[in-house]
Amino acid sequence: MKFSSFLLEFVKVSIFFDFLLLLNTFLNLTLKQKIEFIIKKYVFLIRFFIFKSKFSLSETYLDLWSHKFFPESKYGLAGYQAMLSRVARELLYIKPKDLEFNVIFDVGANVGTFALACSRLFKPKVIYCFEPVPVTYSCLQKNTSHLSEIITCNMGLSNFVGDSGMIFDQDYSAISRLSSKKDNIKVKLTTLKDFVAQNNISQIDLLKIDVESSENLVLEGCGDFLSKVKYIYMEVTIKDNPNYTISSLMSLLYGMGYNFQLVYYRNASNKSHGPIVFMDFLLENIEFKN
Repeated sequence: MKFSSFLLEFVKVSIFFDFLLLLNTFLNLTLKQKIEFIIKKYVFLIRFFIFKSKFSLSETYLDLWSHKFFPESKYGLAGYQAMLSRVARELLYIKPKDLEFNVIFDVGANVGTFALACSRLFKPKVIYCFEPVPVTYSCLQKNTSHLSEIITCNMGLSNFVGDSGMIFDQDYSAISRLSSKKDNIKVKLTTLKDFVAQNNISQIDLLKIDVESSENLVLEGCGDFLSKVKYIYMEVTIKDNPNYTISSLMSLLYGMGYNFQLVYYRNASNKSHGPIVFMDFLLENIEFKN
């Protein structure tokens, strides 16, 4: 895609998200907060794309709603807006069905935008955020330090406990992924089943997984604890994914005490047909028992 075409598409999507944010009634945002967000989003984009300011992860920030926000890339608030607009709207499917969400896991938390959106949407007792990359983790800490319900963990979740290599891009931290061949940083990993055992966690109401084509490894590391997970919200990578296929991934979601049904999805291409790069899946454990 040529840059001009990409820019045009980005602007169209950005304006669409502006309308979604302005019409949003379920995140407890005032009109003043919405307008402040939109203005600061475009001021930030002009600063970095027109005036070519240098972006530095964990150092570049903007003031938003009386707090400093450290974005994941020079796109600034665009990623956060996607969480507040599109993702929150997708999760509304389960909000009317479950009045109380106590425990949320954010696996692949990056700088914390999903957790911040969930804090407003569900008002849970606790959100555990897992981010293994140290510099990204520092942004996560800064962005969520004012919320006592968010607990940050400087580690990733996989199917083993130990160290791993990870490909990391300073300019766009959201695409960091595990790698055994081209690793440029080392990170610490654990399994979900070990973490919940060590922290006396009896169930998870919402398990979000976005780990750039390693979602299968996170699920493998859950073991039988999947029977204690009510919902899974997961990014599923289709194109050029060497780690899993749809059938192999879905096979991990059925076992003793758990059977996950797909209840909502989004094709990232926003088309009703054609090739799929990745999708967002919302799955409900129809055998879940408190």
